[in-house]
Amino acid sequence: MECPLRSMASAALPDDVNIPQGKVESVCKEWLVREDGVLAYKLQTEEIEHHYGHNKEKNQLVRSDFLEARTAQNLRKKRQKHFNMHT
Repeated sequence: MECPLRSMASAALPDDVNIPQGKVESVCKEWLVREDGVLAYKLQTEEIEHHYGHNKEKNQLVRSDFLEARTAQNLRKKRQKHFNMHT
């Protein structure tokens, strides 16, 4: 089994982790599992941030559109009222 060297400087190891001597293959598998876990966590966090960020943008747009629509509706009502008074 080939065990590529990768940087795990950002991953903290608990103090109770013991690496058995002469078990290179199992240690490599352990690191790959940890790296997969770190990557999965990172991707999940990015997905959640994107999802909530998109929701915030969409809600702001809806609020903005609602205010513009209400303003336009009020203006039309005023014009109609003014038109009805003069006819």
